Amino acid sequence: MPNPFHIGKSDLLRSKPIKPGWYEAVVKSVNDTTAKSSGVSGKAIELIIVGSENDGVPLTTRFWDNAPGFAANFVWALTGKKVEGEGGDFVFENGVGKKIKVLVKNKEWQGKLGNEAADFMPLNA
Repeated sequence: MPNPFHIGKSDLLRSKPIKPGWYEAVVKSVNDTTAKSSGVSGKAIELIIVGSENDGVPLTTRFWDNAPGFAANFVWALTGKKVEGEGGDFVFENGVGKKIKVLVKNKEWQGKLGNEAADFMPLNA
C-alpha cells in the first residue's frame, strides 16, 4: 500500500512569501547539520514568526563552522550581548524557546520566491 504524502499547515506557510521587514520570532529548534556540497558542519536554526499577520510562518537559517562570524547577530539576539573582542563559545541550543527579532527578506530559489532570515536582534533593541 502506498504511503500518504503529508503537507501540513507549516509547510503551506513556508511557501508563502511575506512582506520583508522585522518580525518577532521564536527559536523552535537548533540542530547539527552538514552541507551536502562541501561537507562543512554547522547549525540549522528553525524559527517561527509570532504575533503578526504572518503568525506561524516558519523560517530556517544556517550558520557554518567555516564562517562563524555570520552568527554574531544571532548570538546578540539570544543573549542581549554583542560578540566583541576575542569572541567566545556559544551554545545555540540554549536559545530554543526564546523570542527574538528577525529581519525577513524575500529570496528566489529555483525560480520560486521564498523567505530568508537575513538578520537578528534582541526583542528590546
